[in-house]
Amino acid sequence: MNYLKLLENKVLKNETLKIELDINIYTKSTILKSTYKFTDRAYIYIEKDKDIKKHIIYFTPKDIISLDILSGEFINELLDQELRSVVLKETSKIRNVIVTRALLSGQSNE
Repeated sequence: MNYLKLLENKVLKNETLKIELDINIYTKSTILKSTYKFTDRAYIYIEKDKDIKKHIIYFTPKDIISLDILSGEFINELLDQELRSVVLKETSKIRNVIVTRALLSGQSNE
């Protein structure tokens, strides 16, 4: 299963973590939501590769933190956000029916 494909994960000389992600697997929305959760721990820069096949994310920690831990937590957050997106799409019809019925049942029969 190639669903969670990490193209590259390496530490640069200036203690910046570089993670490359396949754009066919991770949406821009998933990446933005995931990286946002790390803004308290790292400075983050996101770019799209010129060949338009990957997103490159750079993490420069604000404090002393293991880059391996930061990397692992980020990959877990990507999985979490992607799964949330999938569940949202799969349950949208039933959620809309429930909300519509709830709103209709709240109307008075005048």
